[in-house]
Amino acid sequence: MTLERYWRPNNDTGFGFHYYPDTEHYSPYDLKRWLPELKSMGTSWLAVLSGLETPIPEFFVKKLIANEIEPIVRVATPAIQPLDRSALGELLRVYASWGVHYVEVFCDANCASRWPLRDWCCVSLVERFVDLLVPCLEEMHVAGLHPVFPALRPHGDYWDLSFLQIALELLTASVNGSLIESMVVGMHNHAFDKPLSWGQGGQKRWSTARPYFSPQESQDHIGYNLFEWYDEIIQATVGHSLGLICMGGAVVGDPNSSTNGVWTNQGGHSDRAVAIATMVMDGSVPDYVVNHNFWLLAAKEGDPRRAQAWYGAQGEESLAVTAMKGLLKHPRSPNGKSPPSVEPNPPPSPIGGVEFVGLSQEMIDALRISGPQRATEPFWRVVRVEVQPATQNMSAFVIADAEAVGFSWPDGEHVVAPKDDPYAPAGARQQAASMPMFAGWGAYSAEVVSNSEKLSGFGLYGDNLELTHTQHHPVIVSFRLVDPSGNDPPPTQPEPPSPPSPLPQTPVAYEAFRRPPGDNGMGIHFGLNTTSEAISLDIRRAKDMKLTWATLCYQGDEQLVRCAKMIWDAGIMPVCRQITGVSRSYPFDRDARVLMENGIPAYIQIFNEPSDPREWERGRPKDYVDKWSGLWAQKATEVYNAGGYPGLQCLQPEEAEAAIDVLGADSQVWERVWFCAHNYGLNHPPAWQEDYWCVLGFQFFAEVFKRRLGFVPPIICGEGGWLYGAYDDHRYPRVDGMVHARYTKEMFEWFRTGKLSNGELLPDYLFAVCPWILSDSTDEAWYGFTTKGLTIQAVGDIPEFTRASSVPTKPGAQE
Repeated sequence: MTLERYWRPNNDTGFGFHYYPDTEHYSPYDLKRWLPELKSMGTSWLAVLSGLETPIPEFFVKKLIANEIEPIVRVATPAIQPLDRSALGELLRVYASWGVHYVEVFCDANCASRWPLRDWCCVSLVERFVDLLVPCLEEMHVAGLHPVFPALRPHGDYWDLSFLQIALELLTASVNGSLIESMVVGMHNHAFDKPLSWGQGGQKRWSTARPYFSPQESQDHIGYNLFEWYDEIIQATVGHSLGLICMGGAVVGDPNSSTNGVWTNQGGHSDRAVAIATMVMDGSVPDYVVNHNFWLLAAKEGDPRRAQAWYGAQGEESLAVTAMKGLLKHPRSPNGKSPPSVEPNPPPSPIGGVEFVGLSQEMIDALRISGPQRATEPFWRVVRVEVQPATQNMSAFVIADAEAVGFSWPDGEHVVAPKDDPYAPAGARQQAASMPMFAGWGAYSAEVVSNSEKLSGFGLYGDNLELTHTQHHPVIVSFRLVDPSGNDPPPTQPEPPSPPSPLPQTPVAYEAFRRPPGDNGMGIHFGLNTTSEAISLDIRRAKDMKLTWATLCYQGDEQLVRCAKMIWDAGIMPVCRQITGVSRSYPFDRDARVLMENGIPAYIQIFNEPSDPREWERGRPKDYVDKWSGLWAQKATEVYNAGGYPGLQCLQPEEAEAAIDVLGADSQVWERVWFCAHNYGLNHPPAWQEDYWCVLGFQFFAEVFKRRLGFVPPIICGEGGWLYGAYDDHRYPRVDGMVHARYTKEMFEWFRTGKLSNGELLPDYLFAVCPWILSDSTDEAWYGFTTKGLTIQAVGDIPEFTRASSVPTKPGAQE
């Protein structure tokens, strides 16, 4: 029963990978790049390196756990020497609060390179190591983690078997029993180039093996079955087996070699990797082996360990990757028992399973569907699955009598309400929730929101459905709710509506932000000509349309003070953006102080559209998200300390996540941060909300902030609206003068009526919309090459008003 004593992820296959051998690859883009790959290979475990002072980003750790991948955190220390116990304890508690269960400190303690030379050469090495390790293990135990005895290097400078035995004898005599009972022992069971059966039977079978010497007719522990040799030592010292947790095991070659590795013999490497994964899943390894992590997923260019990486320099897959993706995966079978056989065509079961109706045998074989976890609750019955051949697009369509459907895709989570769609496949045109599958190959699932039961991988596993890396076909899955007996539930009378709850008070956070006189939320992006004459003309035009907000682009102090003062004195709120590339050089805090010295509220946008290469002084770097988010957090803190309102602007939710990660969700700077959305609508109508590129696109970012911060900061749409002539989606009319006028007026009417175009209440966090652009010599300008006379008249005809308030909410509540 060893395996059951240790934490394992849900649907544990028993195997995984060691991630990069560095601490540099934890950005949102790394997560987006690798999570689908890991899931498609069946990964349940991932060893990740952490700094001692800087933990792995919270979003990265939690996303792994949410996708049923158990992180093993390996804290990288420059040498084996005393650590600050309180600092380590704090780090361990942070990881534990995020859901981590295994943290390792002081790996490869039997290698001279891990010690200061003077300490390695002194006597009683193992005793001194245990003295250093005990406080770490105790802090792990106090934090609620499984204490981890760190992995030793097989055939290290100090024989690892001897080191382990002495260390365990000392530990059992110096720490309490409960710590030992919950402890796991790390290992590196590299297979090298030896048969996978090498060393089976342990020391009892190969009794003539000695440290650094093995007779010709003998075998030793330097191979895949190292765990048997370690377990003998553990049983002899502790009295019973402890869990053995694998940090990384190379399948072929020397893990420390820069030449002999994965790419030398891809066929052999692939066969051995599949064999190990299969043995682990099928329970052919002892139940005290908690997992097997393959060494190594990837390595950056120039790293000597790159020869062992499963992915090449340009991201190309080794044969082992392809083989693992095609391997039939299933949860690990403990205690050496074979996994239960699965009937190819299970009979319909009213309780404890999902009933298949009218499906072909090959579709049933290809589906992987989990049924109800509790037999007393209703469940969703699959009534149809269809595959549409001969199409280049791949989408899932879920037909359910429900308010919403949750899609769990390799690239993220999505919640979609069923709707009528004349462009869907024939069977899904009425009340079907749909989601494109841009992520390609990977693990997909759908869950009907408000019901706990889940369909996993519906029709997306195997060649029977013609779903491969290059062939993608839509899948239609239909459900209906049945009671535990398997019958359709009787109709129920609707409950009488509940009386409305009293409205909570308006959030103090929003009241702390300055507003313009007679604020109506209607704004415009001023022209880029910042001469006094041009600004005066734009002010007059804006006043004629009763606009109260304006985005101002400027360069330098003189333009900022002169233009912002003219706009503010006219009763319009200036939202200020310095035209500068992403760099450390520009002092945004100085601009904030200049504005406040002149009595002007300091809304300061910090950088613009970081994903656009034109916004970088020397071109956008590959790791632009990390560089930009770090710079933004620094500048935002400076603007906050100067008393201003720091503005965050980006085009992708992943970028917003990165900014939150760097600044920290608990930073007091968020008290005055506002988000600058660019809500361009292409040629979609105002109610469109299927992707980020719509005038309601700010809602995607609002969900990110609510989830990560507990509230939504003020949102000002500093650019946006509809560009004249846009015709991106041919299902909708081209944006001509009439369309531009009608759509723009409807967007501004949000603030007068208190309702968005999708029927939702106007959220208090939405301060203003400032569509692009008031004056210029292009087709895009309202006053320019093609003056938008119809739009100007339509906006001017809106009656004078002060913006409506939605149902007030407290920070952290749903807006």
